[in-house]
Amino acid sequence: MTESVYKKLAMKLDSLPNGFPPAEDESELRLLEYLFEDEEAGLGAQLTKDLEDAGTIAERAGRDKHEVRDILKGMAKKGLIKAGKLEGGFGFGLLPFVVGIYEYQAPRFDKKMAELFETYYQNAFGSSLKTQPQVHRVIPVNQTVKNDMEVHPYESALGIIEDNNSWAVFDCI
Repeated sequence: MTESVYKKLAMKLDSLPNGFPPAEDESELRLLEYLFEDEEAGLGAQLTKDLEDAGTIAERAGRDKHEVRDILKGMAKKGLIKAGKLEGGFGFGLLPFVVGIYEYQAPRFDKKMAELFETYYQNAFGSSLKTQPQVHRVIPVNQTVKNDMEVHPYESALGIIEDNNSWAVFDCI
């Protein structure tokens, strides 16, 4: 059972636009096993890229709504899935491996995870970054992309920070 839930999760992650290609040595499965507990992997394989409420996910998984919600909350705290507001409630969704799960692992990153990721990167993931068109590249189809971005001087950026009640800083891997 353990391998099958990780295989399903890996296939689900690979179906996302950023991909999570399989490696011949199955190093992607060992990496997922390190990050996800069996139950989390099984539930992760039930998620979609869009936010859905715990009841919808529980129904699809054939499990209790409250139990599923608690597991999903724990997964979100570990940076394994995304969580956010939905109309009328709170929802959960599948993060891509990169940019997503990998970046949220900064607090948990250790030697073992570095070794697992490096093996997977060398055996499969690295080659996926050479795919064209590139990941995170805007490709306009029959339209132009408006560039209305402004670059603010330091004083202006400082004012934006000072004028807000809250803000966050995130460690980037």
